Amino acid sequence: MANKTVCTYEYEIDLNKCFFSHLERHGWSLSFRGNGNSLNIEIASCFEARMLASLLAEILLIDIRNIEMKRMASRLAESADSAAYMVRIAAGNADRFVYFPSVAEKIEEYLKEHSALVLEGFLRFMLPEIIETWQACIDASLDEIMLRDEYLELVRLLGAFVSEPNDHVRCVNLILQPDGSCVLTDENDLHIECSPGCEKNILDTLADISPEKITVYDLSMGRFNDFKESLKSMFGGRIEVYS
Repeated sequence: MANKTVCTYEYEIDLNKCFFSHLERHGWSLSFRGNGNSLNIEIASCFEARMLASLLAEILLIDIRNIEMKRMASRLAESADSAAYMVRIAAGNADRFVYFPSVAEKIEEYLKEHSALVLEGFLRFMLPEIIETWQACIDASLDEIMLRDEYLELVRLLGAFVSEPNDHVRCVNLILQPDGSCVLTDENDLHIECSPGCEKNILDTLADISPEKITVYDLSMGRFNDFKESLKSMFGGRIEVYS
């Protein structure tokens, strides 16, 4: 039987609640007690040691990552909403670059030799490359947001050229599919199916026909959020969205 202590002196996080949440999500069982920013875990086997390492890797790569990214974003963003948006983009990108098993393995090896692990210390001294990756993802998210804002402004300006609706095209329906494809129909014979990545073609088509009303049925579960903003910027009150 070995006792391991995990704590943080820096992060405002309830480790007891956080640890239990990850433990429960996996359906695992470990004997532990906590008091907010500190945990004491009893390890009775190698399997439990690997289990603990995996849980701590999740806490570092999800919960602590979000705290660190919020700090990074707050130094660059103009508002809290912008910072939150940057973190959402950056967190999704970071998942592609950080290899979870290697982090869990480093934690397991560390706890073989040490009885205590301080989260911020382990992160900064044992995993500095991960902090660099997170910062790079935040920086990239800022670039992405700036490009998005410039694009929306361009779309808004283009909207001035399609401000007058076409009397011959009253209403079109746009269905946004979960796989990223789109279907455009009207009350006559129009039926256009577009493959994923078709947003620009759809915008061009709608600009050409300039309908009086565009009804959007969004089945994409958030995949087309930016595209819907583009539609609203270009067509204003002629857009009606159902999600």
